[in-house]
Amino acid sequence: MADKEAVPTFDKLFNPTLRALHKLGGSASIQELVNEIVSDLSLSEEVSEIPHGKGSQTEVAYRAAWARNYLKNSGLLENSGRGVWALTASGRETLEIDPRHVVREVQRVQREKREPSQTDRELGSEETEDRTWQDNLLEVLLQMDSSGFEIVQRVKS
Repeated sequence: MADKEAVPTFDKLFNPTLRALHKLGGSASIQELVNEIVSDLSLSEEVSEIPHGKGSQTEVAYRAAWARNYLKNSGLLENSGRGVWALTASGRETLEIDPRHVVREVQRVQREKREPSQTDRELGSEETEDRTWQDNLLEVLLQMDSSGFEIVQRVKS
């Protein structure tokens, strides 16, 4: 059986995701995207069917979901309907990106959202005070790189 390390990391799926959406006419279902990414990267059936955890999702699909999330946060994709992803105007003009730049930019924006401004600190912004543990958890998860999730998965297994 193939090892999870044979599956490309989420950031290595940015460009294959963009290529897939361009090839599929600008929008596609999640499964269409995953299938096209697997084809684009010539992943073997053994690798493409490695399960993620105990659920029915594959590791490729899981990492592709993170790739879509980062591409959405960088303004290249939008979730146009339940399970349907589409290129934005910027995404239609973008054929390839530097994955490191996208990761840094998304993490920078998330950090800025997390850090209260001087005015917020002085006024005790309600928005800052009303943050839930779910908001805090989401921000931490968005800051993690894929190796953090792999460690959590190994501990959980």
